[in-house]
Amino acid sequence: MDEKITQCGIIEDLIPSYVDEVLSDSVNDAVESHLNECPKCQEALRQYKLKLQNSQMESAKTEAAFVKKMKSAKHYLIGMAIGAAIPIVAFIGFIVYIVILTVING
Repeated sequence: MDEKITQCGIIEDLIPSYVDEVLSDSVNDAVESHLNECPKCQEALRQYKLKLQNSQMESAKTEAAFVKKMKSAKHYLIGMAIGAAIPIVAFIGFIVYIVILTVING
């Protein structure tokens, strides 16, 4: 029984590498052979895949929220640039107007 517990512990430690397909062929075969016979490790594999899927969904939500914030910040910066440009253009127009009046009136 202790051998089975030890073997299950090793297999459970290898599950992430098994899912990522980075095990050598011989180790991969041993993991698959054990998984075919062990309901406990099959459940551990199912739980790991579920956890991984949930993690990926959370990551996608985080990325979407980040993109949304960046778009919002982009629109804010564009608005600020336009808001700053209007008085600057008005001031330059006023200066040009004064210079033209000064040249005309001599």
